[in-house]
Amino acid sequence: MASEEQGIPTEELPGQQNMFSPGDPKTSKGKKTKKKGPTHLKGTRALERLRSRIDMAVKELKRLRTENHALHKEIEVLKSRSIEAPDGTAVVFNEGPSDLRSQLETYIAVIDGYIEREESTDTESTA
Repeated sequence: MASEEQGIPTEELPGQQNMFSPGDPKTSKGKKTKKKGPTHLKGTRALERLRSRIDMAVKELKRLRTENHALHKEIEVLKSRSIEAPDGTAVVFNEGPSDLRSQLETYIAVIDGYIEREESTDTESTA
């Protein structure tokens, strides 16, 4: 604002408008500005844009309905495949069977080591 008051023009960004520009209808004080081109052509272009946007929206709705229908079918298939849940808690592992087996063997080896140490300290203390 201060630079405009000093007479230094400021660069406006695209889409920005000066609120007090000479072309502003509020500051034109009764001057009528003539619009370019016939009004009916502008309305026609606007209607064509609206029609194309509506067509795109209809196509998207059809696509979404088709996807929704396919997902419903997939859910029904999954429901029909599922077996009644067993009593208790179901356990699901992210690792494969070989990874689980190696982890369990490692844990068993560690526990066996603790047991052997405990037994050796018990026999030493009784001896």
